[in-house]
Amino acid sequence: MLPTLLKSSALLTFLVGSAVAHPASELAINYAKENFKTALLVPDVIPTFEPTGLFLVNYTESIQAPFQPGAAVSLQNVTQPEDSIDKLIRGTHEGFETAGSPYNNTNAKYTVIFFDAGYPGSPKTDQYNLHYLANDLLYLEGPALHHDSVLIGSNNTARVTYSAPNPPSGSGPHRYVWLVYLQPDDFVAPASPAASSDVNLFNFREYIEASKLGNPFAGNFYTVEVGSRASSVSVAQTAAVVSTTLAGYTAPSSAAPSASGSSAASSSAFRTIDNLGLKSQNLLFAAVAVVLGAAFALV
Repeated sequence: MLPTLLKSSALLTFLVGSAVAHPASELAINYAKENFKTALLVPDVIPTFEPTGLFLVNYTESIQAPFQPGAAVSLQNVTQPEDSIDKLIRGTHEGFETAGSPYNNTNAKYTVIFFDAGYPGSPKTDQYNLHYLANDLLYLEGPALHHDSVLIGSNNTARVTYSAPNPPSGSGPHRYVWLVYLQPDDFVAPASPAASSDVNLFNFREYIEASKLGNPFAGNFYTVEVGSRASSVSVAQTAAVVSTTLAGYTAPSSAAPSASGSSAASSSAFRTIDNLGLKSQNLLFAAVAVVLGAAFALV
């Protein structure tokens, strides 16, 4: 729903995109963490995931807003050059105030990995299609310029250049995982994969062990499915994450009529977006009103 609204009007995109964000909340971090579990990424693919903040990936030529963890996206919305994909990390208040943390260290260097983890319930393996790997990414611009997020990146060529998702037709909803690591001072990139590699099979666990990167401090993922699902593909059942059940959730202070059915799902989705520090429900409604008002004024 949100990507459709964002693309429907340049004015709406501007108004919604100019919302004032805030540091990552406990709820937002727990929402990301729980989505990794319910999508069976932990522990099937990643042994542990204990994020200290958020990893916001913005496909600026299409979606034009960071996606929520576990979002189902269309292939055309994630097919674009790597240099038009903003990679942002967002810490908590404490994270931004702690010297030397990934969110408050202008000398930090980061490694970002992006790979295809297959569909939930796919046969377990240590080999995944690696779609992007970059070492020595830099702290480029601070939170004052990016709505309480830090932009990371580099002008250097990535170890494995970005290749858009390309799941085989009928193979189910593939989970495309973004992970970001803070490199230790003595970091040495493993020899494999070779520099300037294209998409190739990648032993994720071996690489992490060889590089001594430890655990990712933030991550995100989305799913892409192409074509009608083949009968031979057995996708494991996964449950939606309900933000009201997570630590850090605070019920709205003002009493309001309870929602049910699709309206409840819609309001829950808006709250989730707001908790992630991306957009607010009121601003979205205000933006829609402005756009519609401007349209009627021109009639």
